[in-house]
Amino acid sequence: MVKQAKIFVQAIAAGLMISIGGTVYMICPNKLLGAFMFALGLFMVCVWKFNLFTGKIGYVVEDKTTWASLAQIWIGNLCGALLAGYGIRATRMLDKMTEAVTASVEAKLGDAWYSTFVLAIFCGMLMFLAVDTFKTVESGFMKTIAVILPIAVFIVAGFNHCIADMYYISAANMWSLKAVGYVLLVTAGNAVGSVIIALFKKFR
Repeated sequence: MVKQAKIFVQAIAAGLMISIGGTVYMICPNKLLGAFMFALGLFMVCVWKFNLFTGKIGYVVEDKTTWASLAQIWIGNLCGALLAGYGIRATRMLDKMTEAVTASVEAKLGDAWYSTFVLAIFCGMLMFLAVDTFKTVESGFMKTIAVILPIAVFIVAGFNHCIADMYYISAANMWSLKAVGYVLLVTAGNAVGSVIIALFKKFR
């Protein structure tokens, strides 16, 4: 019971960290700089060993995680994103990001399902590469680069990340049945992308 509670709390923390990264990206006037700043969220997740769904899903290939644990982590990440998204709506920061986050969510929800799915796959690939490289390299400098560059790339490219999108939808207060379906589709795409790279890793 204590272990399960710990997993869930660490998942909430991961959702909050990604949301902080999303906030910085939305308010930063320079989107390239904002993309690099967004990476701080994942870097903190890796350093503090918080539980992020997109950082864990690829490891089902190596039997290092379970589907039950992943479901718990996904829900915890959602809780963290909801807390951050609706929390930011109660602050003066909302005025700085309302236009940007609303436009972003509208574009995402208006995209074709196959486009959404493919963009999520690419994000999942980069997420697994970032997290697994952080775990395997010894150099502190390389660990930092391994996280920052893949995350900055997926942000600049406009790939879809389910936890970040949970936060954006919450901050824009645009939850609906369509938004729920969108998040589930992105979750599936992120999972597929991560598993693809994890399988490639087995054949190195």
